[in-house]
Amino acid sequence: MDGFGGNDTLLNIENVVGSDFNDVIFGGNGNNNLNGGAGNDTLVGGAGNDILVGAGSQAGELDQLYGEADGNTDVFVLGDTSSAFYIGGGSTFGLSDRADIFNFENGVDRIQVNTSGGVIVNSLGSQTDLYILTQANGNFEIIARLANFTDTSIASNGTFISA
Repeated sequence: MDGFGGNDTLLNIENVVGSDFNDVIFGGNGNNNLNGGAGNDTLVGGAGNDILVGAGSQAGELDQLYGEADGNTDVFVLGDTSSAFYIGGGSTFGLSDRADIFNFENGVDRIQVNTSGGVIVNSLGSQTDLYILTQANGNFEIIARLANFTDTSIASNGTFISA
């Protein structure tokens, strides 16, 4: 399927790689592997054990990754073996270059990240969200926000898996 470069919405597809534009991709009830590619993408895994990869190779992406609070293991991919994703390199400290993760299930879901720079989990003063930071270019930078989630035990309970 080819959307010919526009903003596409795909529904109930199990394995999708998006475009360089702002994609909205909904998985089905099976085990989905959704990759948004470049652009500000919204990925919704649906039921099943899903893998959600929002980032492409460009800086300045703000992706929304939705798991499904269904007891199945969703993996939110924030990095690979070469580096962490969402490293902007600018002065915005992750404010405009990160993944926003929704419906995260503590003890069930996993976050894949390149841990070579270290990983910090911190509320950064928020009463409702947690932030995931990793070291890049000599500074710690926000690479993800866990929306409506405040349990800091994720830093030590096996939630993070190495890329």
